[in-house]
Amino acid sequence: MKFTIAVPTYTDKSGGHWYCHYLCHALNKIGHTATISFYEPPYRINFDWNTPLGHDPEAIVIYPEGCRGNPLNAKKIVRYLLAPEDFFKGTPIQWQPTDFKLAFSKTYAKDCDSLFYPICDLDKFIPTDKPKKFNSFYVGKGHLRQQCQPLKDCIEIMRNWPQKKEELAKILQLTNIFFTYDEMSAINVDAALCGAMPYFLTKHLPWVQDNELGKHWIYSLDSEEVTEAKENIKTLRPRIIQMRKEYPSKLAEMCIKIEAHFKNVAYN
Repeated sequence: MKFTIAVPTYTDKSGGHWYCHYLCHALNKIGHTATISFYEPPYRINFDWNTPLGHDPEAIVIYPEGCRGNPLNAKKIVRYLLAPEDFFKGTPIQWQPTDFKLAFSKTYAKDCDSLFYPICDLDKFIPTDKPKKFNSFYVGKGHLRQQCQPLKDCIEIMRNWPQKKEELAKILQLTNIFFTYDEMSAINVDAALCGAMPYFLTKHLPWVQDNELGKHWIYSLDSEEVTEAKENIKTLRPRIIQMRKEYPSKLAEMCIKIEAHFKNVAYN
């Protein structure tokens, strides 16, 4: 099958941006023909991946939820929710009866299939035997939902600092509690992989429950909650490795579902 993935710029600072480009690479790797088409500047790619630029008018177009319209005037559209539909607010998605609805996590939408990939760098984010020295905190997308106050006596991690993942890993390895306002950030997984305990500062968001990676965070310092999170963190790395092994076959199965969907829909 032919696919075009509508993408924002490539960056490893955003899991969603990273995954859009990786999806194209993964589709090509399992034997499909996939290209990318930017829906907003700047135009950056990962040169290590197979992500050719272009668009065949007959291709199935995959739009992430960040691209609300249909800039490629596609007939066959997959709407891939890489976040809950209402998370970023803005213009609602104009769903069409022929669209194939897909979610990155089963917690993002209840009325569609899901296709998940654990976004993290297992080579850089690893625990060490060094003693913990401080707590740290992260705002990220949390400011979209609430006012986020700086935390005293904590090191603030930002999307543009530290610049390099190796430097971020060093901070997380020395962090005892990683306070985060952003429940949906991949940095929470990075923290857990480094041996820090992610502490979610809000708990009104339903999509953090029953997610694919299990409860590897806490909402309080309750001893039972901490114990549960620590036990889940112990198995986090091997579960991620297993999920990555299974991803190509799950992607192939999803492509079969998508193909069957567009064979059965009627177009005006």
